[in-house]
Amino acid sequence: MRRRSFLLLGSAVCWAISGRAEAHEGPHAARVITDVLEARIEGRVLNLRLRIESLDGPVFLQGLWATDADVRSWVQDGRGRGGVLPEQVIVLEFSNAVPSLFTLTLDFGEAGISTVLVTPRR
Repeated sequence: MRRRSFLLLGSAVCWAISGRAEAHEGPHAARVITDVLEARIEGRVLNLRLRIESLDGPVFLQGLWATDADVRSWVQDGRGRGGVLPEQVIVLEFSNAVPSLFTLTLDFGEAGISTVLVTPRR
């Protein structure tokens, strides 16, 4: 009887784990190509221009962030076409000096998130 209880418990655990895995299915990373067109430093402020192209159809950039930085302004310049978003003009203010290398995280809502490595010019 003990062995049967153990097998039943093991089956229940496997079933519960597989159910949790199914609950988290779906895209977690947006399939985009991001080009940093400009990364200019002015003190603790970084001016960025990005070009973003979606590989999976239209997406909408809902937010962005970088460690130790506040977004001072963010403007979509122009109109997007197809999977290409309008040019993104972003001003980040860092709490200390602008790092020589950092990751910018882009949030595309339901389409997922994407990251881009930024190396500002000094």
